[in-house]
Amino acid sequence: MAEPNRDRWYKQEGSSDFSPHTQSIADALIQGDMSLIESLLNKTNEELIDLRGFPFSAVLQTEEDKRTRLGKYNQQIHKEPLILTDLSFERYDFSGALFDETTWIDCRFSHCIFSNLRFLCSRFVGCKFHRTNFIDCQNDAIFLDLGRDKRCEFDECRFIRGEFVITVLYYPSFSKCFFKLDMNLIDFQGSQFSDCTFEGRLNGVTFRGRKDPSRSPVFRDGKEVPENTMMNVDFTKSKLELVHFRDSIDLTNCLFPDQEDLIVIKDAKRILKKAIEIIDREWEGEDRRLAKASIWRILEKLEKKDQPIEVMSISSLHGIQNELEHRKLEYPEEKIKILLRSLMPEN
Repeated sequence: MAEPNRDRWYKQEGSSDFSPHTQSIADALIQGDMSLIESLLNKTNEELIDLRGFPFSAVLQTEEDKRTRLGKYNQQIHKEPLILTDLSFERYDFSGALFDETTWIDCRFSHCIFSNLRFLCSRFVGCKFHRTNFIDCQNDAIFLDLGRDKRCEFDECRFIRGEFVITVLYYPSFSKCFFKLDMNLIDFQGSQFSDCTFEGRLNGVTFRGRKDPSRSPVFRDGKEVPENTMMNVDFTKSKLELVHFRDSIDLTNCLFPDQEDLIVIKDAKRILKKAIEIIDREWEGEDRRLAKASIWRILEKLEKKDQPIEVMSISSLHGIQNELEHRKLEYPEEKIKILLRSLMPEN
């Protein structure tokens, strides 16, 4: 957002001191008085309550505020980053607001807009987002945590452009959400997806059946946090590059792009073992050695997994790039692709 939307919250342009109006809003936020907040704010042309450019990250609370959530805002004594608890925001525009190093606990956001802003080291605990749009947002070291008895939930939300960087996710759920942005090096861990659509480039992204299958199930409020079922998830308009599906994740109800180097294999262990038999019997020389070595490497990983469907990129199968470059060898990628597809049953 343009800087004037931020300047209006200060006494004068370039000042670091809040205006009395902004301090009143800060007080109301810390006290959780939503009626007072709405009485202090105007609406945008789209009839959204206007918190555009609001400096949440500059609002600091006292130790008393932190303990009681009812203390008086005070800039003169010891303060800590803002923690907001149990607030309901309906039809708010947060575009251009400053969210760095803020914590939101059990808050609810409905029909809101987050546009052109950065969530740097922001933390959301047990929060709910409904029909909320995230447009051109930078999610940098953002934390989505389990709350006392619930996790973060995103329902019918849209993520347009922007990016996710070093995002830490503890079992959030995404239902009927639309992602149209590039993602890089994101591990969704125990996140749950249903009726979601992905567009854009996904590079180094990992989806899991649960966050850590080696540990006991996670419980909150006496109920086990469910596994990621990946129910009706559509990747057909995305570009998958080194995307991993792990930890017994079920991809039965997912759609994948018709991508040249991508293969979606049902009953992968059986098909790969059959491929090795054919390669061993019919292929010769370096093609046979390289193909067998790479497929065996994948099989070893699959023995530790229990997934009915595997999604893999042929170009990522070999895993022996150094040897290929050193010995000037050519990996038989096209031959392997043709063989594997010939062994896959028709849908």
